[in-house]
Amino acid sequence: MKKILIACAHPDDEVLGMPGTIASLASSGCNVYVLHCFEGSTSRAFTNTSFPLNEDTHSQVAIAERINLSVQCGQILGYEVLEPLHLPNFRSSVEDKLFLNSHIASIIDKLSIDTVFTHFNSDLNSDHCIVSDSVRVATRPLSQPAPSVFEFEVLSTTEYSYKSQFLPNYFCSIGMQLSKVQQAISIYNLEMRPLPHPRNYDSYRSRARLRGSLCGCNYAEGFATVRHLLPLA
Repeated sequence: MKKILIACAHPDDEVLGMPGTIASLASSGCNVYVLHCFEGSTSRAFTNTSFPLNEDTHSQVAIAERINLSVQCGQILGYEVLEPLHLPNFRSSVEDKLFLNSHIASIIDKLSIDTVFTHFNSDLNSDHCIVSDSVRVATRPLSQPAPSVFEFEVLSTTEYSYKSQFLPNYFCSIGMQLSKVQQAISIYNLEMRPLPHPRNYDSYRSRARLRGSLCGCNYAEGFATVRHLLPLA
């Protein structure tokens, strides 16, 4: 792994999903890029009488703030935030999905990406699944070797999906990165919830303990392998 794309639905997904692995990869000299596909804010203002528009001033401020927080986390963990797409939260069209397929493919080609991380394809969150589907389309092995593709879990959405269980079979030891992870998660303090809700640092650390027990490490993050090409040739 040298050039890595993390295709996320919303700003904060990379920090809730794989912050330790990002820090480990960046520390080892990899170039790590994060793409946010959906704006992640407007649907929260939905009511039965008014549907929020991306042009709304309050929504624009919230969207900009979420991107700013991701940039701050990138400075801690070592990733670069690519130009966000701001697709509409939880209401994408067929045209949006076609655009997303093409855009992810163009990033992979432009940046010579060799590895892509994205959401678990059966997450409860529908935006997560759309991004995961687009990654699978964009990384089809056509006329040249395709990038390796791994799926990550996100606290408070992957574990809520009962149609398919997340079964990690690829792991990254992240014990040396826990202080950076805690700093990054604290940046998204407004997104965190107290126990017993799973979206907090204590739950993240417990999950990392569990994943570590599956691979003989004190702490680890786990991934489901879609495709992995060994660089032997």
